[in-house]
Amino acid sequence: MLKALIISVGTGRNREDIAHCICFSISNHPPEFVLFIVTEKSERETLPFVTSKLSGLKYEKRKISDENDVQTVYTSCKQFIKEIPYKPEDIAVDYTSGTKAMSAGLLLAAIATNVDTIIYIAGKRDTEGRVSLGTESALTFKPNIIYAENLFDYAISLFNNIQFDACKETLKKARNTIYEEEFQNKLSLLDKLATIYSEWDRYNIEKAFNEINTIDKNQMQFLSKWKIKNRIEQNKEFLYKEKNDKFCIERAIDLLENASRRANMEKKYDDAVARLYRLLEYGAQIKLSKKNIYKLVDNECLVDFNALSEELKTKYEKYGERLPLVRSYELLEDLGEEIGRFFMEEFNKKESMVKKLLGLRNKSILAHGFNPVEENTYLEMENFVVNFLKEFYPEIKNIPSKIKFPVIQG
Repeated sequence: MLKALIISVGTGRNREDIAHCICFSISNHPPEFVLFIVTEKSERETLPFVTSKLSGLKYEKRKISDENDVQTVYTSCKQFIKEIPYKPEDIAVDYTSGTKAMSAGLLLAAIATNVDTIIYIAGKRDTEGRVSLGTESALTFKPNIIYAENLFDYAISLFNNIQFDACKETLKKARNTIYEEEFQNKLSLLDKLATIYSEWDRYNIEKAFNEINTIDKNQMQFLSKWKIKNRIEQNKEFLYKEKNDKFCIERAIDLLENASRRANMEKKYDDAVARLYRLLEYGAQIKLSKKNIYKLVDNECLVDFNALSEELKTKYEKYGERLPLVRSYELLEDLGEEIGRFFMEEFNKKESMVKKLLGLRNKSILAHGFNPVEENTYLEMENFVVNFLKEFYPEIKNIPSKIKFPVIQG
């Protein structure tokens, strides 16, 4: 049973006609409480015809100060709805009678507060355009459809702005509003996509790949509609390569793109610089891996000093199996790799850009210091890292679209 019914009260042709429609609405949707939205005139001339037929039904009334101002009506009605001791899901609103501004304002307030049902009394019209007595019928509409679609649109916006956890929380709210199958299906798919890219954004490559692999043919219709089907397929291919090779150019490009998201979309320059540092380190590790100098221990790649000559083993063993960035490049130089020579030459310069940037990174809150990283520091480091690595990994010059996260359209 409906708990609360809110009805706008107009004056109509002779007052009794409006009272009849209002009583019809109450009898069709019998509540335990009615709130009448009245004007000074309708309170005086129409409401008595209604209340005389309520048979003890509990009711209250609220008066609109200006029934011809939509904004005033909307603001007042929104407040009235919030004041009554009923939850939105237990409230229905009938906006049939009253001025056009009253009807519009009450309707907008009903949608804004997400009441359960909106009612309009229709019927055959007489020569004056009024519903003829005895022909009334109640038309109902569930505004939670609007609320649910707004939540879904907001969830898409969050997804497109890489706020994946917030996207999933918003989808939880939308899931409990309407239960139409197609709507629930697209909610489930967006939730799946948010999971995929949340995992990927945190470098849980295998989890992201396993999840993207569960997208089925039935869900492809939404991907096509959202204009992201090709991008999803490209991302899947890219994740597959990363999953199967811990030292590949795809992971390097992924690190660079991740740094870009942190900086350009979130303005988290400390996080972005930390990723650029890791990318610079990873650039050395790829080359070392090609020389079979790493061993896999508990899913972690460590330097296998037994793969080195005695001279190099003696020189580098003191740094431990997790060789620091600079020592990794120094080892590459000792192994005759051009990338190592190039890096160490830059590092040993008196006015070394490498030392400057690594120093700024080391002083950041995410490393060993307390200084925030500013945008210009990030841009300097990005420029250096990209220009340095592209000399030896030309694939970095143009980040392929297949690494880009999808942006849902439509």
